[in-house]
Parts: sequence; structure tokens; C-alpha cells
Amino acid sequence: SNLTDNYINPNFPVFYSSRATNLASQWLHTFNQNRINEFRFGFNLVDDDLATPRTDTNFDIDSLGIGPFRAISDGNRKLTPREAGVPLITQFTLGDRDTGNGLDRMKQLQFADNVSIHHDRHNFKMGGEYQRVDMNRASANNPRGALTFNANQGGYDFASLLLGYPASVISPEALHNTVPVANRWGAYFLDDWKVSSRLTVNVGLRWDYFGVPIDQDGAWRTLSFDNLYSASNGVKIPTIIPVPIGAEGAIKLWNQEQRFFMPRVGLAYRPANKWVIRSGAGWFADVEHLNTFTILANMPPFGSSQQFDAVTDAGKTVTVTANQTEYRIATRQFRPGSPIVSFDNPFGGSLRVGPSNLLYIPSNHRSPNQWQWSLDVQRELPLSTALTVGYVGSKSSNVGNTVANFNSPDPSSDTNFQRRRPFQQFYDAGRVQDLGGLRLIDSYGNGSYHVSVW
Repeated sequence: SNLTDNYINPNFPVFYSSRATNLASQWLHTFNQNRINEFRFGFNLVDDDLATPRTDTNFDIDSLGIGPFRAISDGNRKLTPREAGVPLITQFTLGDRDTGNGLDRMKQLQFADNVSIHHDRHNFKMGGEYQRVDMNRASANNPRGALTFNANQGGYDFASLLLGYPASVISPEALHNTVPVANRWGAYFLDDWKVSSRLTVNVGLRWDYFGVPIDQDGAWRTLSFDNLYSASNGVKIPTIIPVPIGAEGAIKLWNQEQRFFMPRVGLAYRPANKWVIRSGAGWFADVEHLNTFTILANMPPFGSSQQFDAVTDAGKTVTVTANQTEYRIATRQFRPGSPIVSFDNPFGGSLRVGPSNLLYIPSNHRSPNQWQWSLDVQRELPLSTALTVGYVGSKSSNVGNTVANFNSPDPSSDTNFQRRRPFQQFYDAGRVQDLGGLRLIDSYGNGSYHVSVW
């Protein structure tokens, strides 16, 4: 399939391309009238791609006249034809919008076996499965960088754009390949027990093991607050782990869960010929998509971006006459000693190093899971109709979430963002460096759902 996602600005459509190949197979074997075995095997291959009118062309970002945009954290190199495009200028619907995705190539293998046994008043079912998920992906939050404008430089956002003075510039992360793999196991047992002609009880237990994914080339890294470094001033600062890079760094970045032994119970009861009561409850776990974690490949030295912020202070007040009326206009000025961010020199020609924007996934990251329960009562009515009154509820825990501004400072009249950040430095590659924005990959969202029906 192919899709063109148009935009309010016709210069910035996104082209989606997707190709999928699937195979599903099943082998049923009947041992006797009371025992059946079912074996399943399948695989799924998906190849998704995103592009813009400038992808894989001779477009040169330098031709825009907004300074040399370079992947500073990747050797200050120019962007490849695959990465090239217009940086995002979000206030004015400018910029290529395929941010966050490049290519997605996923392969999933699945083996499963189920056994059904009928014995007296019991129908037993048990089985297990194995899944292996592989991916080859290139993605980034800001593959070609981003610019933000406000009123501090020109009086209005758009005036600052025309003057060529951004309030903030983020360098390109570029698109870095990641090849994660994850192994997932599951098993279950279910007893469908017909206690009597009026009562049926279902009792079951499921176990799931979601292996923490790793990047096979060791390209995933994260900021860690469990491994602190003592700076020269005695302050404890976070570090980037793992320390070794490449194949030696292909390790699990958060703790492996082994907690999913999940009970299930249900019943159906017929107290009288025209009444039925049904109830059930269970614990269920979800597995997270690998896309949640592939951005971890955009950490130093493989990727990441640096952020450069303009620092201004209140300047003098000037008098302007317009339409025979005098106006007192408060101006602002760049803070002495602070670098000026401009189209001519957005990153200081790489002569200075800006704070790095990093990613953080805690070591206690958890998989989402839910408790679900239900109760309904049915009554047969005349004229071949029935009335149902019911209730369904659920409680979700460890819901995935992202906190993009985890290290943003509180509001202040001081435009020096960096010195107001909660965490201002980190340690990596044998040196202390400035920490800019920090995106938290969180797993502690909660949710609930309650509904009554009739």
C-alpha cells in the first residue's frame, strides 16, 4: 500500500509505503475422541518506509540559507540523501514531518502448541508459545534538527524568523540504524468444568515472559541515575550506560520481569430456566512494541542532538511614533558573554559544544498489565426477547508514557534555560558534559474503566 499524507502547507507532504508478507499454518491431530493436539507456525514480514519530496535527492540543506546544519554528535557530518530535508519550524507549518520515523523492517516468528482433553465433566486445555521479534529500523526525534522562535529577539515570533534569530536550535540527530531482537514465551492451563447442569466454572492460569529487548549491535544506550559519577565539585551526576559500545554493549538496559503468573476465573449459573448469571475476572499483560525503544539508538556516540538557546535580557525602552501616536516599546538584548544563535551561525560552527539532549529509561521499567472483571444477568422475556443488565470494569497499571520535558526548567523571567534545569550535567566518554533536554520513557501510567449496560 502507498499513502500520501498531505498538509496545510503543500510543500511538506509525507509519503508512506508499506509491504507485508504473512504465512500461517496449522496442524491438527486427533489422538482419540477425547484428545486433540493443535500445532501452529507463522511468520510476518513488514517493510514500512517514510519519505518526503527531498528524500534520496540531491537536496542540500545548506541551500536554505539557515546556516550549516550538521549532525554534530556524529562527527559534525553532513546529512545523507536519505536524511536530508527541511528542519522543523513548528510555529509556521514549515519543515518535513516524517520526524520520528525513517524505515521499519520487522520480522516475527511464532510457534504455538495447544492440547485439548475431555475427561468426564472437565474440558482441559493447555499450551505454550514462543515468539521471536527482529527489527531493522532507522528513526529519530529530530532527524534534521528543529528551530523555535519567540518574541524575545524581534518583538514577535514571525519578526524573529525574518530577522534570522531563533530562540532555540536543535542540531540534527540524523537517522541511525538499530537492530533489536526480543524473545517472548507464554504458557497456560484452563479447566472448563461443568459442575452441574446449571453451573459451569472456568479456572485458568497463564504465564508470560517478555524478554527485555537488546540491540544486537550494541547501539542502545540510556542515561542512568543508578550509576552516579562524582564531579570535581562533589556533585553526583548521572552517567550514560552501558560504558562499552558496539557488540560488547549489547546488554539489557532495564531489569527483566518475571512476575506474570496471571489467574483467570469465570462462571455461568442458571438459577432458573429463564435466568442466567455470568461473571468473570482475570489478570492480563501486554507486550510493548519495539518501536517504543528504538530511539535509544540516538544516544552518544551514535546520535543525539545538541541544543543551543539564545539568552536575552530586558534592554532599553524606545519611543516609536506611528499614526501620530507615540508608543513606548520595551526592547531586549542578547546577554553579554552568551553566544548569539542565528541563521548565519546556528551552532557556532561547531566551535562550541551545546548541551546534549538525551534519553532516559529507568532500570525498573515495567510492562503494561490490566485486571478486568465483569458481571451480567440475563432474563428471558416474552415475544422472543431478552433483557441483559451488566457491568464491566478494569484497572490498568504500568501504562507506557513519554515525558518529553523531563529536564525542563520551571517558568522564569531568566531566559538562561541551561542553568535552571534540574539536571545540568552528565558523564560519558571520560568527561563531564552539559545535559540539555531529557526524554523519559516512562511506564507508570494508570487507568481505569467502568461501564454498566442493559
